[in-house]
Amino acid sequence: MLIGDENTVKPNRMLLHWLACHGVKVTAAEARIVLRDIAQQLSAMMGRQVTPWEVDHAIWLAARSGR
Repeated sequence: MLIGDENTVKPNRMLLHWLACHGVKVTAAEARIVLRDIAQQLSAMMGRQVTPWEVDHAIWLAARSGR
């Protein structure tokens, strides 16, 4: 359903848990906005386009590894 769309994410339990553990307690809808905002800030900092999917994936990898 979201294949190929790097600007839309579907926050799952792991992502929501990771955010909550870092002080960001949000609903799935709110998490989409948080990831979009983080992606925009990272894009400005890094000088390249960072997508919400990249942020989601980085969080997922960190959560999976226990970091």
